[in-house]
Amino acid sequence: MSLDVKVTGAEELGALAKRLKTAGSGKALRKELLKAIRTGAKPALADTRRAVRAIPVTGSRGGGRRQRERDRADKALDQVYKRIDDMDWDSFVEAEQKAKDRAKKNTGLRDTVARSLRLTVKTGSKSARVRIEVDSAKIPEGMRTLPRHLDSEKGWRHPLFGDREHWYSQRGRPWFASTIRRHLPALREHILKAMDDIAAKIEKEG
Repeated sequence: MSLDVKVTGAEELGALAKRLKTAGSGKALRKELLKAIRTGAKPALADTRRAVRAIPVTGSRGGGRRQRERDRADKALDQVYKRIDDMDWDSFVEAEQKAKDRAKKNTGLRDTVARSLRLTVKTGSKSARVRIEVDSAKIPEGMRTLPRHLDSEKGWRHPLFGDREHWYSQRGRPWFASTIRRHLPALREHILKAMDDIAAKIEKEG
């Protein structure tokens, strides 16, 4: 389950990548470019994680201690997301991890899916993209179809604690592509600006 951001100006990005190979500080500038793109994508990633955590899954049983644990985790992470514009990518990752460590880890479905989301960046001329995706390796094998179920109002049916004599229906709501698409215009603008900044630095070296 993934959504690609098709980078406007992909050919220009490919040309920039070639110039970085011959620039004196090419490796450092490429690293700077990737970091800038990740920084621009972090609001989309954070908002998508927040969206899946906020889904009111109907038909499930729960509450009490487990619900309080989830609430504490959500509140801790919300404090990080409120400060997102003041942090670069590395600071965001560090702050998010600290918030998770402070709150008792929640092993519920929504939090499992939220923690599985990751950001990948490619800068090749034919494959330039930013991708937000579910890392299935971070989801238990028997739960790997559930991110899609959570993204659907139709939901799914499952046995209660493995008891196939008693089945329960649960419904989700759109949270993945619908959330990411709201960020696409700003993200594309950020990527183009990052490209211009790096190109200007290469020109100065020349």
